[in-house]
This record gives sequence, structure tokens and C-alpha cells, in this order.
Amino acid sequence: MNAIPVPPYEAEYRVRYTSGKTEWLPCQVVGVDARDAWSEGSFVIISEDDDGVSYVSMTDVVRRIE
Repeated sequence: MNAIPVPPYEAEYRVRYTSGKTEWLPCQVVGVDARDAWSEGSFVIISEDDDGVSYVSMTDVVRRIE
């Protein structure tokens, strides 16, 4: 991982289900990552589940919450 930190901001990440439904869930963007010079890169996010447990993951699409 070649993550670059960014000032954290609130956003939503896209989840696509096998049924075809799309849902946007809240997250906080904390960085960007590029695997190599030829990749498009991903957002490094922190999300929280219903029990309050936080997870760090990566996603290709986010939309900023203003």
C-alpha cells in the first residue's frame, strides 16, 4: 500500500448488492492509495458498523458530504 494521508472529511461510499440495489453509507476519508503507477487509486476510509466498531478499508467511489 502506498497510502497518502489527506485531511479527514465526511463522505459516503457506494455499496452495490447482488440484487442490483445501490446504497450509500457514511464514512470518513483519511487518505488515498495507489498500488502502482498504472492504477487509478482508491480512497482509504474509516466506517462504523451498527455496533460502533470502526473499520479501515478502501473503496473506488465516494461522494463528499457538504
